[in-house]
Amino acid sequence: MAERLKTLLLDANGSGIKTLGFTTLRGAFGLDENSTLPFGLHRNRTIHGRLLARQYNVYSFIDDWREAFVQSPRLAVTACDINDYFGYRRQLKRIRDYDLIVLLHSATGQHMDALLAAEAAYQNRNGRMVVFFSNEYEFMTKKAEFINSTGTEFVCTQLPLDVASWIYHYDSSQLLSTSHALNPRLYRDTGADRDVDIGFIGSLYHRQIGDKERTDLIMYFNDHGVGHGLACDIRLRNVPRETWAEFLNGCKGIVGAESGTYYLDSKGQIMDTVRRLLLRDRDMSFDAIWTPELTRDQEFRSGKAISSRHFEPIGTKTCQILVEGDYNGILKADEHYIAVKKDLSNIDNAIERFKDESYRSRIAQQAYEFVIENHTYDHRVATLLNQVFGTN
Repeated sequence: MAERLKTLLLDANGSGIKTLGFTTLRGAFGLDENSTLPFGLHRNRTIHGRLLARQYNVYSFIDDWREAFVQSPRLAVTACDINDYFGYRRQLKRIRDYDLIVLLHSATGQHMDALLAAEAAYQNRNGRMVVFFSNEYEFMTKKAEFINSTGTEFVCTQLPLDVASWIYHYDSSQLLSTSHALNPRLYRDTGADRDVDIGFIGSLYHRQIGDKERTDLIMYFNDHGVGHGLACDIRLRNVPRETWAEFLNGCKGIVGAESGTYYLDSKGQIMDTVRRLLLRDRDMSFDAIWTPELTRDQEFRSGKAISSRHFEPIGTKTCQILVEGDYNGILKADEHYIAVKKDLSNIDNAIERFKDESYRSRIAQQAYEFVIENHTYDHRVATLLNQVFGTN
């Protein structure tokens, strides 16, 4: 067997000055989520939560990607939280020892300042660097600065490649299509009773995103599901991934739409403008914000993409009713999900098809068989390593 590649895996368990302090303490004492705190500190829920909890546990993909890299048979992984002040700097001093440096979404998902402050260390590496970006509609100038200043070899994008090529036009980097995927170890059909017809757990899109179709679909079932004879459970909050997996197993169907914005520009100027508008008037309505004048002089593309939330129900064999879209060319309408038009004009037909148990089960099974063979996180990591280093 070939020697495993020495890999530095960088992520973040939250953000902010308090997180920096608690994460540094966690690293200094060698604590993880399974540790027992000394001196009775475990009785203090705030301290226990800050020191031990995975703060991004409500975003399943963060831990799913992390686990897939750690479990890869081709890698010998050293994981480090960039909020661990001393641990992070210790690893940067050793950066030349690593064949591969991977910055996950949680490390790059904030304002990039911590990474930009260490750009000289990244320039000093011997190995190849792979950077994952989430929220590919904000802080784009800083993301471009980091890629260019460090000579990042590979940029992993959730966007369709044609859109990503327009956004990340850097000679020194190679774009890799790395959409989220399925973690079948967590998201699986447990055989539980499915007492809920239509479910949803999550946050509604912020007005800044420029999308109300997803919200319209979710709220349609919240307000009118009973009228269609459906038992609906709509919860407008995020929950830990284990709770989400259990919820999915109790639902026959889940509603949703593509993630991201329709108004993606290479410098994030449209998002910045909307942010300023909301700072002046936080109660400003969606329609008042998204007028033709907002984007009249801006070049933009749709940044709509598939997300982890589309793969997780597939793992539990929960049928999805989704707003029609491309879904990175992966999921096909009325083959892997029941499609609803953006204006909801075919909602009655979609619900009737959903109520047909044999049709609903066939859609869920087809999606499962397709994804389990092609689109797990293990598939994603193996493909990435082949692209970066060639086949094993």
